Amino acid sequence: MSYKVTLEFHTGRPSYGRSRGTWSMTKEFNDLRHCNNFIKYIERTKGYMLDEVFYEGGYPFNEGDDYWVIEDNTIVWSCWDEISEQLFDSNRIYFTSFYDAEKYAEGMKNVKVISLGEKFFYKAVRVPDFDMVDCPQYGETPYGVCLDVYYENGEFCESGHDWSYFSTESEAEEYVNKFNNKYKKVIQ
Repeated sequence: MSYKVTLEFHTGRPSYGRSRGTWSMTKEFNDLRHCNNFIKYIERTKGYMLDEVFYEGGYPFNEGDDYWVIEDNTIVWSCWDEISEQLFDSNRIYFTSFYDAEKYAEGMKNVKVISLGEKFFYKAVRVPDFDMVDCPQYGETPYGVCLDVYYENGEFCESGHDWSYFSTESEAEEYVNKFNNKYKKVIQ
């Protein structure tokens, strides 16, 4: 099932009548990541700023997609499944990456990372082979960082679990250092 939302953008143009300088559209997306990419595209190409998102129907993720939410000042990871659909709350903020959830939660105190499943921890790594410097879709943020997953005992579990991209190599390296210092073997 598609993820259907109404997006309202502030155009920055003078308002006439009842328009309030906004542009709205209702659209179906494959998932939340697709919706977020579209929002970034509109912001970049038209210069509009997202004002509001209204949920219309469907789910923000497909079965097997990783997602993050914030519960009681804690970033919680899960994998979308039929239970997630039962628990889905259209008023909750869902994140497509740990980085986005962390940015959102930055101002909160005592944020800790937990998992709904097996105990593991993340380690941020730079993978220059996956930098997207000449790829137009990545625009001004081509330098990649991924989170590798390790079991509680330190044994490697999975590579490239979550990707975030940055404007410069030094920003990407800085994020790796900050992440690994902040979450030194945080058990999930």
